[in-house]
Amino acid sequence: MELMSIVPQKWKVDNGARITITFVFLCSVFSGTETIKLSEYVLDDGVASNCNEDITNKVSVILLSQPGAGLFGGLTSHKADQNCSVTFEVEDGNKILLQFPFFDLQPPSGITCIDKVVITELGDGSTDSTDICTDQDFVSVTDKIEIQFLSDSSIQKKGFKGVTASFHDAPCTDSEFLCDTNRCISTSLKCDGEYQCVDKSDESKQLAGCTLGDQIVNTVTGLGKYGLLALVGLVAVIFFTVLASIFVWKCSNSDDKCCQCHKSTDDDPEDWNQSPPTTSRGKKTSKLNDENNAKTKKGKKVTKTKVNQDDNVDW
Repeated sequence: MELMSIVPQKWKVDNGARITITFVFLCSVFSGTETIKLSEYVLDDGVASNCNEDITNKVSVILLSQPGAGLFGGLTSHKADQNCSVTFEVEDGNKILLQFPFFDLQPPSGITCIDKVVITELGDGSTDSTDICTDQDFVSVTDKIEIQFLSDSSIQKKGFKGVTASFHDAPCTDSEFLCDTNRCISTSLKCDGEYQCVDKSDESKQLAGCTLGDQIVNTVTGLGKYGLLALVGLVAVIFFTVLASIFVWKCSNSDDKCCQCHKSTDDDPEDWNQSPPTTSRGKKTSKLNDENNAKTKKGKKVTKTKVNQDDNVDW
């Protein structure tokens, strides 16, 4: 039997439209994962790994210790024994700011970092390295750095989320935004949901002109690619679970023949000699017939007994 043959006719239009609208919505959200403003790079050796990649021609990116790091306060932990690095290079004359909106690594032992982010200058003029194992900002002195994540096997915390930004000192051009720290960043970084200015002025309603619409979009895109995929999957599961529950309830409380999932007796020759299904009305009629038959049998018995008594009368 075809699936649509068991769906009530009135459901085929109304809920068909609802299903179509829902699928369009889910697909649009899914496709939105490819239009997130900032690219994400994962510093672990898993399936989503970006280890050993060279990041160029970007004014800002997001660095994650593991997929979904920092999402909803940190739902996952970074992996043990990690050694993964990427390089980030900006245009000549610019420098790099790295901030950590979320940071949770194993605390240092005294002044020695255990799990850490190691940043090494690769541009002309410096080869310095900086170990970061607590929440702190980093500002480069050259236009290229290497970001390396190192962890041991002892304790796995919730990891980190880092945001890089290319900048130069003022004065700014017309295509740039002036932070209150006297740094210039690309205007494309304004109101994108991530802070590329230390003073956070690039996400300010007064200073950067961020609107309510920007906040709504950033709330969704701020989940990141992996967060959006998880959200779409959860919404799909909930939707189809509710739809299936409604359908089962609708059929269990409906007399509509299209909700009867078994085959009709007319379609199966083996069922031709079987009694038709008994309805509630048929059950009531059958009960009345049984009572009448019982009364008839009782009457016949009484009559027979009376006749036998009459046969013994002495005429």
